[in-house]
Amino acid sequence: MRQCGSIFHADSHWGATSEDELASCADTAGKTRWYDAEQRLRNQVDRTYDARTVGELENGSRGSSADTPPDIDVKVVIDNMGYRVPFTPMKPPGYREASRGT
Repeated sequence: MRQCGSIFHADSHWGATSEDELASCADTAGKTRWYDAEQRLRNQVDRTYDARTVGELENGSRGSSADTPPDIDVKVVIDNMGYRVPFTPMKPPGYREASRGT
């Protein structure tokens, strides 16, 4: 998401790229450079705080993550989990079974 003033510019966050779409955003070249460099941080699941400058992010230094996002297919993870003991919830305190057949 690109920053516009002190707030994030929604149009660029949702993929706007044309001059007309971005006309209301006053991004500077510096802000755009930071946004583009921070893509590496957005491509990681676990946050690290090693890279502190735009140059470190652009050069792929330690802690700046990867050029592409990780493959996170939740269904594949679930399908490959194997057998698990079924969850049995605890009854709330004071809970009484309703009597049947009265």
